[in-house]
Amino acid sequence: MNTFYQMWGVKTPEEAAAKIEEQKAKAGVSGIPKNLEEQAISLIGTDIYHKLIKGYTEKQWGRKATELPSFIIRRLPVRYTFDNNYFNHCYQGVPVDGYTAIFDKMLDSDLIDSDLFDFSPTDPLRLQAHYIFQPEISFLTFLTVYDTLNNKIL
Repeated sequence: MNTFYQMWGVKTPEEAAAKIEEQKAKAGVSGIPKNLEEQAISLIGTDIYHKLIKGYTEKQWGRKATELPSFIIRRLPVRYTFDNNYFNHCYQGVPVDGYTAIFDKMLDSDLIDSDLFDFSPTDPLRLQAHYIFQPEISFLTFLTVYDTLNNKIL
């Protein structure tokens, strides 16, 4: 409801649902959604879809939202409540010291060897060469901003 309120100024679930139905009808979406775009508009309306979902989704999947199956967006919860928790479950929350403290403690462990180095998107083979000749490595997780890969090693 917080998103609906900030976008449209609605204060009740009924007002939000009415606005979504209005936008859904204006967009010509009816019946069973055929793709992600139609499903998203059915769930959250066109305003929120275009502001928060469309660009990110198309960038993430590398395809138009109209080419993606509708089930993808149904995984995200849409709730008509001002409760900011992600799920309707009594056991949830953010760790007291935040997630950074958890990762700091894990990385301080003798069981984890972290090798932080500069990754050059112009030379993706450098990453492979750095690790390929180290047989003692049993598991490698490489984290980076997706955009920096520039489709070089994917």
